Amino acid sequence: KDYANGVSCIPAGDPEISQDKLPDSCAPVTYAEWDELPVCTPLCNADSLKWKDHVVVDPTCDACIAGQDCDCSVDCEAGFVRVGGGLSGKRSCTVEALSLGAAP
Repeated sequence: KDYANGVSCIPAGDPEISQDKLPDSCAPVTYAEWDELPVCTPLCNADSLKWKDHVVVDPTCDACIAGQDCDCSVDCEAGFVRVGGGLSGKRSCTVEALSLGAAP
């Protein structure tokens, strides 16, 4: 629509646009399309196991992501056997409990 001043495009808030003089159509709607945003998930915490005597913590435990399968294992040092405590072998954690569990 051409307005009284002879232009077809008037900036928002211009007094030429009012309830009595609305344009016939709206400006085209544009929107941005974004790639999927990253999801941040915490890592499991192996620190409490690393300082236990005669316990071997696999270095891959430092890269275990909470809630996912992991190739992390915790075992007794060679020459020692498990007596009570946590199980030996594969470990993982959840977002709610980031610890890899008790030492064997």
